[in-house]
Amino acid sequence: MGNFDRKRKGNGFGYTVFINMITSLINKCIEDIVLSGYTELEEIAHFSPMMWWVYLKLEDNSYILLSSNDGSISIENKEYIECNFDIEEEDLFTISSYSKSEYGTISKVDLFYDSNSNLISLGIEINKSKYLLFDSLDFDGFKIKEDVNRDDIRKNILFKTIKTINGK
Repeated sequence: MGNFDRKRKGNGFGYTVFINMITSLINKCIEDIVLSGYTELEEIAHFSPMMWWVYLKLEDNSYILLSSNDGSISIENKEYIECNFDIEEEDLFTISSYSKSEYGTISKVDLFYDSNSNLISLGIEINKSKYLLFDSLDFDGFKIKEDVNRDDIRKNILFKTIKTINGK
């Protein structure tokens, strides 16, 4: 499906395609949250995740790439995980699971926009009970919060606009 516009632009074609892509995620199962990064191969190997690029692994072995190089989220369908950043020749591109959590079926997606219509956070309700928040406003990339209270997040005054996608 390609890369989707992260700005809310009324009911334009790009925005409609973006909303349709998000809607297509409802009732799909997230198997894992995958971080890409690099490992410095020294005496003790050290993994450094690049939190500006986070992959959601879906049950059909496809991926959703959430990227936020500038504080505004882009979302893209991917068939595989790729290196989205420059890496030193002596380092190794590496991927890792974010946590050992079991996720589940997406039941709802919240899109949080700032006053400039930038998509700055993405909330995903799992199994109608668990809530994941991908917040792009951190200097070091995404802050991923698990098991947060959806109602508390939705009351946050930083968000000018909130759009909830429930599916059909």
